[in-house]
Amino acid sequence: MKEWTPLRISYEWEPIEVAPGKLFACQSPLTKAFVDSYSKPALYRWVFRGQSGVISAAYIGEAENLAQRVQGYIWPGRTQQTNLRMKDEFLKHMSSGGAVELQILRFEPFGINNVNVFHESQLGNPYIRKMMENFLLADHDRYTANSRTVWRIRLRGEAENPRVPLVQPDRNSEISRQLWLPPRSFEKKEKFK
Repeated sequence: MKEWTPLRISYEWEPIEVAPGKLFACQSPLTKAFVDSYSKPALYRWVFRGQSGVISAAYIGEAENLAQRVQGYIWPGRTQQTNLRMKDEFLKHMSSGGAVELQILRFEPFGINNVNVFHESQLGNPYIRKMMENFLLADHDRYTANSRTVWRIRLRGEAENPRVPLVQPDRNSEISRQLWLPPRSFEKKEKFK
């Protein structure tokens, strides 16, 4: 048996535009064109940019219908705890001068054993979406851990001391997909089991 066979999945995050040159942000209106274009399965990420334009955090997720999922983030119902927390994070980040933009995954065709993914239309299969979401989380975690410590979002209130471990969300909840990248001086790495 071989030691291992490398597998590469080529992908990129494409910013969603509401108009040519104008990025979709968490406060953007949901236009008919947006709903028509994105009422489909997708892998997405919310990018939190600081005032300098540098990405300070990213939230990666998957949706059976991206337009509906985005609507849930923008206008969360009272019982949608994840969406309420995310909207709170959006507003808090924007009030500090940052921006929050939405991006969608674009990828080259690939295959793993008998699972061949040729086109984004195959994201209607929830197993393929979840597989790719988990790959993206692992790849993002690996990529960011090489240069910075990866921290999870604090669910309730602000951390008084950023070196104190943050509240651990249920590992099956969407909020556990949030990754914060603090300054390089932090040395501790939190992992969820």
